[in-house]
Amino acid sequence: MDSIYSQIVPEDVLLEIRISEYLMRKARYVATEEIRKEFNLSGFYTRKIIRTLEQDIKEYNNSGFAIDVSLRGVKLEVPIGRDLKSFFIYILEPAPRLKIIEYVLHNKFKTIAHYALENHISEATARRHLREVRSILKPISIGIASKTFEFTGEEGQIRMFLLVFYWKINRGLYWPFTTVSEKKVEMIVNNFKKHSFFKKLSLLEKKRVMFLFAICQLRINSGNRMNYEHIPETSQNYANLKRVIKAANIMSEIKEEEVYFAYLVFKGLGLFANMEEEIAFEVAHSQPAGLATNYAINKMRILPLDDKAAVALFSSHSFANILNHFLCDLDGEDYSLAFTNYFPNLKAHLERFFDLAYKETQLALFKEKSFLTIQYTMLLADLPQRLALERKITIYLETTLPQSAENLIAKQIKIYFQTKYHLIFVSPADVFKKMEIDIVLTTIPLSDYQQIYSNAEIIAINKELHASDYEKIEKVLQSFLKR
Repeated sequence: MDSIYSQIVPEDVLLEIRISEYLMRKARYVATEEIRKEFNLSGFYTRKIIRTLEQDIKEYNNSGFAIDVSLRGVKLEVPIGRDLKSFFIYILEPAPRLKIIEYVLHNKFKTIAHYALENHISEATARRHLREVRSILKPISIGIASKTFEFTGEEGQIRMFLLVFYWKINRGLYWPFTTVSEKKVEMIVNNFKKHSFFKKLSLLEKKRVMFLFAICQLRINSGNRMNYEHIPETSQNYANLKRVIKAANIMSEIKEEEVYFAYLVFKGLGLFANMEEEIAFEVAHSQPAGLATNYAINKMRILPLDDKAAVALFSSHSFANILNHFLCDLDGEDYSLAFTNYFPNLKAHLERFFDLAYKETQLALFKEKSFLTIQYTMLLADLPQRLALERKITIYLETTLPQSAENLIAKQIKIYFQTKYHLIFVSPADVFKKMEIDIVLTTIPLSDYQQIYSNAEIIAINKELHASDYEKIEKVLQSFLKR
């Protein structure tokens, strides 16, 4: 979805978003030249984006948000307890390709001429935007009909795309479904807490379920209903969910297929209180997500996976069983670049694992390797066994500080990078044994280091580590993983 999102959002808006995120992280005056180099832009284009960002922040006019552009550089101020997501919603609103999707969802796209007139663009431009959106959606098997301008494709895929896409854009901060009452849907979802068979929903989970029901309602209202040739045997959770949906009148037309779709999504989101029993039910009835979870846990017995990990795997398999070529997680995020940068060996291991899993189980869900790689990596990212797969990088720290202070610096660096890199700090004794050193960290960068450690990267750091020290270290660590 992130790749779809980046194609739907105009390039200049996407750059404005990324530059504003960069400025927020830096929390200081950032020189225009630094921005230009960071994003590999021309000087003219960099200044253009900065001017647009400055104008948009001022027009946004939200308390606490401020931007200063001066000879010192650019500084963006964001209130504590807030981030830039609401600002992003504001600047994304006029995005033309996003507007196409909005019109199609709300059944407002009648003709090319009507759409062009309402949006003050030429018919040629409207056709171009529509053609671009069709091209972007094609890889996930979704189209837009030529005469009716409705979404075409498998209905479950369309709904999941809309759920992930609108969540990616709005994050629950803004209600984008103008023809569905937010208050009514919220009241319905609030009633879930009365039933013990649902887990206690967090605020974000509640918002996501609200988005789900709103999208289902919009699709039903436009005449698009779920259709399954066969509904397999379901657990008691299905009967419970069906009873709640019918009693609350969540959807205007309740059919078994609609309840079953909601049941599948609830399993994927892990919203039932007894998810362990749901797994056991699927295993006992030879259903795909349960079988895949059982297979994965048996294959990964050496890892310390608890019941929560099993539920996470089951949720991932539940979604993989109903999605088609999704390249993102359920937040619409594509972590492929991060995985390539930080977990290249784990990514390769997982892809081989999914190939083997499909060969041994014939479960089609294991073909959704891009989606499952994200889910598995996030599950395994915090396990020490995961780092053992990645390249080992040896670091020698040499300072004139007391040993206790030097140990503290080493500990701070280990903690900061512990989930990203396989770091080994070596002692002076190891150095004297001619152990190969990758990086030398020192508070006094003597020229002699270059001769003694000719194959190592020498990094000068402060006695009290600053953000700039971590940035320098990470830049070098990244270079090692790419070798």
